[in-house]
Amino acid sequence: PRFAGLDRSAPTKPQNLIASDVTPQAVTLNWDKSTDDIGVAGYKVYIGTQNPFSLFKWYRDVNAASTSLTIPISNPEVTHVFVVAAIDTSENASPYSNQVSVTPDPPEPPSPAPTPAPTPAPTPAPIPLAPTPP
Repeated sequence: PRFAGLDRSAPTKPQNLIASDVTPQAVTLNWDKSTDDIGVAGYKVYIGTQNPFSLFKWYRDVNAASTSLTIPISNPEVTHVFVVAAIDTSENASPYSNQVSVTPDPPEPPSPAPTPAPTPAPTPAPIPLAPTPP
């Protein structure tokens, strides 16, 4: 890094992390831009679960021009917890953003096929009566 020896201050932490467009398949995270005295190089997005022994794991880097990321959900029945950190050009990391917890609703089971209405039995044709002789 160009300023590694000069820049010792971390960027501001990303603010107002929110989850939007939550579906059983994906979630979109949005946050406010961080600032830094030299320059923000990007963001690191981390994922965890609500399990108290779960640690946040790095998920993906996002470039500095973007403040959102859509993440596929592998298990919609688990609560996922997300945080974001900013990284500056000297690789100083900000504190984590606020946490966002997401529990997507599992997909609904397919509806059963509609039961067809019973077909009415055909009405028999009337039998013509033979003419009576005079």
